[in-house]
Amino acid sequence: MVMTTSMLPRERILASFAELPPKQRLLARFFLDHENEVAFASANSISEQAGASPATVVRFCRALGYEGYPDLQAAVRAQFPQYRTPIQKLTEQMVNGGIPENLPAQIAQANSQNIQQTMSQISKPDLSDAVGAIIGAEKIRVFGSGLSAAAALTAEYALNMLGFSARACLNGGMTQTLEVSHLTDQDLIIVISIWRYLRHEVEAIKAARRRGASCLAITDSPVAPVVPLAR
Repeated sequence: MVMTTSMLPRERILASFAELPPKQRLLARFFLDHENEVAFASANSISEQAGASPATVVRFCRALGYEGYPDLQAAVRAQFPQYRTPIQKLTEQMVNGGIPENLPAQIAQANSQNIQQTMSQISKPDLSDAVGAIIGAEKIRVFGSGLSAAAALTAEYALNMLGFSARACLNGGMTQTLEVSHLTDQDLIIVISIWRYLRHEVEAIKAARRRGASCLAITDSPVAPVVPLAR
């Protein structure tokens, strides 16, 4: 993958992710989830938190077209505070100046921007395929635990209100194994994997694929472990 000087660090990571070695992919996921921290943390701190050696950090930076970590860090800092989300900006405002008078309006605006950003990142064909999979499924199982559990329960409620046969599965282990064992090629599994990607969510979607079930993934990163397993 040819890198250009106009490409942002995030764009370079996404463009080269498939070609990176496994250890550098771990770093890539860490960088995408902690962009603000990268702007100020040392290379040693990043290597410790990501579970990679300092040498791997250097190789990762060079794979993206940077001379080293300071070069990558400078590129991140150059666009800071553009990296801050509306929620982060609101949090900073509250810390520095207390609760603003128009807090409800700001929260509503932040939620609206989040929805718009999400929709801009979903292609119409993918959305159409997802809707078709939901409509055509005999039963739907929604897997999500940890930070994803609340979203899984919300999805269960919404789908049942629409008349679908849906159930949320919030734990791994034997419960997950039993749920997956009853799936067929007429069923759908929705895996919600947000931020702290859990191994049993990946195991659930792998097992569902072996059963022939359709698989959807809802996640916060295009390089999350469940992404290549969805179909």
